[in-house]
Amino acid sequence: MDEAALREDMLDGLEHALGRSVDGRVVDAMRTVPRHEFLDEAPYANSDGRAAGTRVLAPATVARLAEALDADDGNDVLLVGAGVGYTAAVLAELVGPRHVHAVDIARPAVYAARENLAAAGYDAVLVDRRDGSDGLPAYAPFDRVLVEAAAVRPPRALVAQLTEHGRLVLPLGSAEQTLAASRARGR
Repeated sequence: MDEAALREDMLDGLEHALGRSVDGRVVDAMRTVPRHEFLDEAPYANSDGRAAGTRVLAPATVARLAEALDADDGNDVLLVGAGVGYTAAVLAELVGPRHVHAVDIARPAVYAARENLAAAGYDAVLVDRRDGSDGLPAYAPFDRVLVEAAAVRPPRALVAQLTEHGRLVLPLGSAEQTLAASRARGR
């Protein structure tokens, strides 16, 4: 199996899956990350998967989240919901591995993310076990915060950990969800 060819096929399908073109920086980041290091079963299929007891987001979803985050090289990013580490690796390609901090409440997910990130060459990404709604105050403030799980409203602790012009991205809603991106304008 040629993983590079499968990754290119996955990227070719993103535009079709999303119904629009995808930001070139995000495509380049996803082209670099070896998704097979994070997910054994059908790693390049554009569908959600399961590994380490957690849901692995479909590539199109990761692309949408990364685009909405609008992170630049050197931005400090907090990822709430480390999962198996794939999204953290994509973010590491966008901002640099030392600028990505990921948290997850599930110990097996934290261990899996750390192991997968190291195997893929992203061992500089910090992965910690915490309740994501509390953020990671010891490393705050963050230029960007990405929450992979839905919430009814943005958690106050996460908003408080944004820089003055930081950006928070998360799915909002319970039954019906909308991807929301907001800026912290001089709290």
